[in-house]
Amino acid sequence: MGNDELSIGMMFLVFGLPIVLFVSLVLYFGGGKNREENALNKLIDKHELPLISNWNRVVYTDEYGTTHYEKWPEEVSRFIESSGFQYSSLKNPEVLRLVTERISKKTALMAKMKTYLETGDPYDFERKCAELLKKYGWDAITTKKSGDQGADIIAIKNGKSVAIQCKLHSKPVGNKAVQEALSGKLFNSVGYAAVVASNGFTYSAKQLAQKTDVILLTSSSLSKLEKYI
Repeated sequence: MGNDELSIGMMFLVFGLPIVLFVSLVLYFGGGKNREENALNKLIDKHELPLISNWNRVVYTDEYGTTHYEKWPEEVSRFIESSGFQYSSLKNPEVLRLVTERISKKTALMAKMKTYLETGDPYDFERKCAELLKKYGWDAITTKKSGDQGADIIAIKNGKSVAIQCKLHSKPVGNKAVQEALSGKLFNSVGYAAVVASNGFTYSAKQLAQKTDVILLTSSSLSKLEKYI
């Protein structure tokens, strides 16, 4: 080996090897962080509905226009602990930021969707609900106004069929809506029954729905229908 080759080899040991080691460490730890972020995003998607529900429960805007997030970090910690998510590359503030960003965006989108669906009369509400379901891959058709037998919309996706009763009311709807949806399911020979109501349900309606396996949805959660069946 000549002096020139020896010098090049020494230069690599002195300068090149540390650089290679540094780049390898950066890629290793960076890759670990990306893997943990991807795993956390999948976990958020899996538990999206309860996370959104708990966001709406603990995050609120007071009468002076100030939004309060004080209880949200505790809810995120409970979510991480309950789900068993393990992480080493991410830090706690990063986990809180990732969960908060994802859920706040989803909540804002659902609120915007609710406003759109509920602008108009009850027939507009039915039509817009069907349009929204189509956007999410459902084959959804509105039924005739007379003789619908409790189904305002029949929706089908991936072999699953649902009879949906739509209620644009200013107050929570009661047992009658649940009974109508169940009737629509039986009459149309579909697999599931659901009610989508603009302002929620009474306690008795929730009880009856639980006993009869009728799915209860609000305007903002209609796009998540597939997650309920």
